[in-house]
Amino acid sequence: NKGLASYFGDEYLVYVPQGIFLVFYGTLALILSGFFLASVLWDVGSGTCTMDRNRDLCRLLRLNFPGKYRFFEMTFLPSGVQSVNLDVQSGLFPRRVLALTISSNSIPLNSNQELVKITTMETLALALAKWLDVGFEWRESG
Repeated sequence: NKGLASYFGDEYLVYVPQGIFLVFYGTLALILSGFFLASVLWDVGSGTCTMDRNRDLCRLLRLNFPGKYRFFEMTFLPSGVQSVNLDVQSGLFPRRVLALTISSNSIPLNSNQELVKITTMETLALALAKWLDVGFEWRESG
């Protein structure tokens, strides 16, 4: 039973103490946990979607990390919306995403973390499609 060292020779193996690797992995874990904690505390990815009938305007607002681009805002006319999509994925990791299709780009209106009943999402999507006077697409996978 030959080991890996027999193929390359013992002179190529370098001894690195185990503590160096543990310090590296611990530091990496602290950096990642700080990033995830900051994402939760700053509420990254949340936002609002406003549809105004009086001004005939749709407005999306999303929060990002603090800085120059903290607020992502998108304003568009309802006439630019091509369809309302409801993407439903079942299985081990289910998700239901309500999205608008604008010039072949799909823009999600809700978060992936929300698991709302399908009937509620479908009612909301149909009402939105009726208000925007566009088609409704149901996409199912899984």
